[in-house]
Amino acid sequence: MKKSLLLLTITLSALTLNANALGLGNKELSVALKNHSCGKVTRSMFMGADAEGMLYYSARCNNRSESEYVVQVDTNSPKGKTRILECSIVEMLGIKCFKLLDS
Repeated sequence: MKKSLLLLTITLSALTLNANALGLGNKELSVALKNHSCGKVTRSMFMGADAEGMLYYSARCNNRSESEYVVQVDTNSPKGKTRILECSIVEMLGIKCFKLLDS
């Protein structure tokens, strides 16, 4: 599994423009995290993109535990399919939340 997450590494060039075009901010990430008892996203950061068109964001919620997540957005999916992982899980695999992905 660690090998597949290493594929998340990127170069922040033209793909960064795609992320900015999506305009995902705290409000949009709050909607994506509504099923995770997030409440409202109080901090977010674009972490980067990979060669397959996946965009990665960190998000911190204003719930009691101030949960933190990585939100993966598939730009190839017509509906922008998302996957959500807790930061504690991805950090076990060497990826730090609220840090740019290594290139």
